[in-house]
Amino acid sequence: MKDRTVDWVVRNALRTLDRLGIWWSTALIGVAISVMTNAMVALSFWWFEQPWYIDRPAYGIQFFLLPFLVSLPVSLLGFLVIQLLRRAEAEAVDSEAKFRNLAEGSVQGICIQRQFEPLYCNKAFADIFGFDSVEDALSYGPMHTMIPEPVRPAVVSRRMREQPGFTREAVHPALRKDGSEIWVESYIQRVMWGGEEAVQITVLDVSERRQVERMKNEFVSTVSHELRTPLTSIKGALALLESGMVGHVSDRAKEIVGIAANNSDRLIRLINDILDIERIEAGRISLRAEKLDAVSLSRLAIDQAIGIAHTEGVSLVLADSRVAASVRGDRDQLLQVFSNLISNAIKFAPKGGEVVLRVEPRGDVARFSVTDNGPGVPDEFRARIFERFTQADSSTSRRHGGTGLGLNICKLIVERHDGRIGFESEPDVETTFWFDIPRYADEAKLAAE
Repeated sequence: MKDRTVDWVVRNALRTLDRLGIWWSTALIGVAISVMTNAMVALSFWWFEQPWYIDRPAYGIQFFLLPFLVSLPVSLLGFLVIQLLRRAEAEAVDSEAKFRNLAEGSVQGICIQRQFEPLYCNKAFADIFGFDSVEDALSYGPMHTMIPEPVRPAVVSRRMREQPGFTREAVHPALRKDGSEIWVESYIQRVMWGGEEAVQITVLDVSERRQVERMKNEFVSTVSHELRTPLTSIKGALALLESGMVGHVSDRAKEIVGIAANNSDRLIRLINDILDIERIEAGRISLRAEKLDAVSLSRLAIDQAIGIAHTEGVSLVLADSRVAASVRGDRDQLLQVFSNLISNAIKFAPKGGEVVLRVEPRGDVARFSVTDNGPGVPDEFRARIFERFTQADSSTSRRHGGTGLGLNICKLIVERHDGRIGFESEPDVETTFWFDIPRYADEAKLAAE
């Protein structure tokens, strides 16, 4: 009761001062301080039997004016501080209201956690994870139990080691309250909540999208498998016709058979590329990592591509064969990356030009690069160059054809090796595609030392 009375008095006093404005309020407080000062002085004079104001009028003027003049700047400063604090409080309340409105209206689940204990979550988060209400989710307790058991210890350990300011995006499985598994796309970052560090998790249920993608991939894989056998038979039959082994074929017929054979090759390459992507993403291609000499790997890639380069009138050159560097990787898969990059370089290099391969040790990685002096990568094509079914819209690419999947396959393989891939291009001067592969552990450690 007493606290409510004090709160009511303070609230109404502040409301009254707000109505008066800062200047009148300051003057009023100055007068009030002066009156209280005079009252205390008068009481002191009476108590100690000193002369009153009537006997010494100058005392009254001094004791009234001095407190009044001193209190004016102090009161003004106090009011300014109060105004700033109240404005900051209002902005904080407004910001919190906006956050809650956005969070409650979002289709993405949002949860604030500290040590996996939920501090706040919105309705979408509760719905995604199968809770009856927000209150049910907040009272659930530590939410690390929603991480699937096989990866739970690793995730918990990583979360504890993460430093302030980190962010992470991932698509991963999670468990609902009833134990059923869903797939979510999550964005995790550290934030301040209630003056202390916490973790904000934003999730979107992608189970249906993932199911659709799985069905699409299975359909494409099935169709590709079914097409590869008849296409191989067609290619063989066309080769027999072209060779003349089944009888005489006119020159005009040979030309038509040659066109059909080339298109069969393109279809077979497309099907093989689609199947490669499907196997890589499904994890059905194992990574047989071994210690590989970087220069020997580059030489082997040149040997495999020398025939195509000779046909196109392009030279293949290894820039420096004295580099000493070893990497840890799968020989066949890395050669496939080289094959795609070299064939692209040959395709765009001018007749009589060179395609240069280089190996450069860079700390704990070795950088492999393939350089040509063709037309370069168009500006509008650069942002999506490693996407699927993407080709530069140029006469050169149309003349040589291609599936538009080679660079995407390179990206998938390099990332499986914990590496990076990229390019640098100066139009009509030089274009370099490169990829970094971790060096063999012992060698990289010695290089760092």
